[in-house]
Amino acid sequence: MKQQLRPLCGPDGIARTDGELCVAVRGEIISAVEQGGGHLASNLGVVEMTVALHRVFDPVVDRLVFDVGHQCYAHKWLTGRSLQGIRTSGGVSGFPKTGESDADAFGTGHASTAISAALGLARARDQLGQDHSVVAIVGDGALTGGMCYEALCDAGATETPLIVVLNDNKMSIARSTGAMHSVLTRLRGSRRYHRFKQKLKNGTTHIPWAGRGLLRFFEWGKNVLGLTFVGDTIFEHVGFSYLGPIDGHDIDRMTELFVQAKELKKPVVIHLLTQKGKGHDGAEESPEDFHGVEGLAQQAKLRGPGASLVFGQALEQLAQEDPTIVAITAAMPHGTGLAGFAQVYPDRFFDVGIAEEHALTLAAGLAIGGVKPVVALYGTFMQRAVDQLLHDVALQNLPVVVCIDRAGPVGSDGETHQGIYDFSMIRGVPGLTVLSPASDKQMRQMLAWAVAHDGPVMLRYARGPLPLEDNATPDFAPGGTLQLVQGSIPLYTTGAMAGIACKAAALLAEQGIALKVIQVAQMMPLCVDVTASMAFTLEENALLGGFGEGLAAAYSGRARVVNFGVGSPVLKQASYAHQMREQGLDAQSLARSIAEVVARPISVI
Repeated sequence: MKQQLRPLCGPDGIARTDGELCVAVRGEIISAVEQGGGHLASNLGVVEMTVALHRVFDPVVDRLVFDVGHQCYAHKWLTGRSLQGIRTSGGVSGFPKTGESDADAFGTGHASTAISAALGLARARDQLGQDHSVVAIVGDGALTGGMCYEALCDAGATETPLIVVLNDNKMSIARSTGAMHSVLTRLRGSRRYHRFKQKLKNGTTHIPWAGRGLLRFFEWGKNVLGLTFVGDTIFEHVGFSYLGPIDGHDIDRMTELFVQAKELKKPVVIHLLTQKGKGHDGAEESPEDFHGVEGLAQQAKLRGPGASLVFGQALEQLAQEDPTIVAITAAMPHGTGLAGFAQVYPDRFFDVGIAEEHALTLAAGLAIGGVKPVVALYGTFMQRAVDQLLHDVALQNLPVVVCIDRAGPVGSDGETHQGIYDFSMIRGVPGLTVLSPASDKQMRQMLAWAVAHDGPVMLRYARGPLPLEDNATPDFAPGGTLQLVQGSIPLYTTGAMAGIACKAAALLAEQGIALKVIQVAQMMPLCVDVTASMAFTLEENALLGGFGEGLAAAYSGRARVVNFGVGSPVLKQASYAHQMREQGLDAQSLARSIAEVVARPISVI
């Protein structure tokens, strides 16, 4: 029986044709992102695909798992959620979130996880005797991550019914790299083979009596035919049926293939070719620049060069003086500030794709080979490579520099992207030195020291400009602390929080409380001599496992140490300023809390 396609509408309940739906949802995406920021190009590229998916699959009954999740805006709109206020406190999340809607099958924010999660959902379905479909929507960039291949091999070996939709736009965040990109390029050029194969199948099945035998014969001969045009795909080799490549903006054709894949009841890959940023001139021409877009409110607050750019420029200068320096990133050359380095030193720059684990072990091999690798990652993605940092880098005491961008709360990207966990995870890594700059000058000095150091070093810094001007910070000296404000009651702070600490000290001075602000430029190993009877710590990391916890433990019984940091185990989406106020980490809240402790001392906040 022919499947009945589902009627669709947006949050307004108005029924529309496919074309009208696409126009409406693109308009909503552009409007919402221009106002509040978010992921633009990735979402615009999957509008037709999402409409076709929703025509065939019921997202509340069937399970749609979006890899990374930054392409789910059309899905949210088609399941009745307004995009206005997205990524703000009280608005919908910019990523799939199971607690937000039954239509969000799995919470995602990091790449290359969808096939594993979808396979788990499919096997749970089979265990419970259910019969719904499970679909993983995966971008070509995610295929640079090893988890995809672990899941594909597992799924193909057992023939669990599972549909993988490959959204191939030749991009992840930056241009896709690696051998899989070359494989997909070959498949994109093989449409004539797939059209011929489908016509052959359609023709033979209508031949009376001999049709099935001929079809089996041609299926046997498919390998020879396939090798002539393109060869078997990697997906077919691991046990998946492969359909495509087809136009990912042709809703009718995609609908046909989705229905076909649903009826096959086996592992299937559907290869779609899409244009990232479709429907927006700027995003079509420069999809990387329009991947993550700042809203109007955020744009108004931007000032000066960010820490990422300062880091990138400093590394370029060091590389000019030292030809053994190389740079590594995981699909984030622009976000980490390495785009300029890549242009100036293309032979000394390695974008490994969405593969943080590989990035760290690659760096370890480079270091043993005699060069000086500098790895730049976001804090939220460094979490995926903690074992490699410990096992492959630190235990061999290798001179690898790891630069952690977006340390601390990051605002509206929500729970999956906060940089508040990485330091807690690495605090026990032996031999690792962790530095935290407070100014551009210190960034340059720390990076120069790090690349010359004979052992692993990590630099951590928050998103945006470093908090203090160069003339407001002393020169970096390893192994000690740097005094920023004169006073009697010490407040030990990381570089990223130095600006807030200094503002709080000024507010407390008006109340007669002399706070001495001390920058812990070296967060690990800690070299702090607490001589006062009371001390405070301030950091942008989680309190549990933070440097303040370590300082309090080290000086237990010698001083009363009160820690300030991120107290919540989960930071929900909101603006950065909102999150800092909520955690009591803005200057006013911090000053108020310290004044209360000084007036009525307690040991725990």
